[in-house]
Amino acid sequence: MYMQASCILSTGIGLHIKYLLFLAVFLSLFFIGGCNSKYNSYDILVEYQVPFTESRPRWNEVDLIEEDEYGRKIFSYKSVGSHTNVLHDYMGADYNNAPVLVYIITQKTDKKFIYCYDDICYAYVKTFGDNDRTIAEFKKSNDWGEPINDEKLTALSINICCDKIMKYLVMSIEETAVTTLSDMANYEIDDYYIDAIFLEDATPIFVLREVINREKHEFGKSFVFHIPDDSSKATYLELSDDIQNWNEEIHNFKATLKAEETDAVNE
Repeated sequence: MYMQASCILSTGIGLHIKYLLFLAVFLSLFFIGGCNSKYNSYDILVEYQVPFTESRPRWNEVDLIEEDEYGRKIFSYKSVGSHTNVLHDYMGADYNNAPVLVYIITQKTDKKFIYCYDDICYAYVKTFGDNDRTIAEFKKSNDWGEPINDEKLTALSINICCDKIMKYLVMSIEETAVTTLSDMANYEIDDYYIDAIFLEDATPIFVLREVINREKHEFGKSFVFHIPDDSSKATYLELSDDIQNWNEEIHNFKATLKAEETDAVNE
């Protein structure tokens, strides 16, 4: 069930000011540096779509696995800056501090956008496992070998990845965001992993995984949540324990946000 906050965040004004200050830095660096050219399509897709995975073009290990006759590309993407500790219960005991590995499919690209299937364009995989079945299922869900269906595409702007300023901007409000989530869910969260992903218009969404015991890799609840300027309208969804269900659950949460935004505009 989707829940809505019943209280107004007391630090909302300070949060908004901090956000604006970081936004000013982001915009100045973006227009001065023109730095988006150093990012590849898979880096940009990771920043938009994949929780707990960092795009670090200089350090990550990326391989093009295959390309179909319509221009789709499937990549293996090993995020050296992200550790599988946050996914340990899914990955298994052999994955202590190992890089996160995901498969990524881009449907097509142009000079301004990367096109993908929203939240279906990536899949976590086990670094040391046999992933043939995973690849086959992943390709099928992305219509591999079929003509491009423009109606199913989500367009991601390349500008979001300008030296990760946008992600740093969002994560600067991490502590306040977690406090807001705790108030909404009426659930105290002491230790956690958190990351930000984005809608097409760069609206940030947080994904949080509660940690019960780091040494034993024991986890509690997981959430996806959004905090607008009016924090009384913040919303969240508790995710299932099975990480493989997150794609669909996050997709449904994002669809609800978009529908609410459309309803608000039409009122």
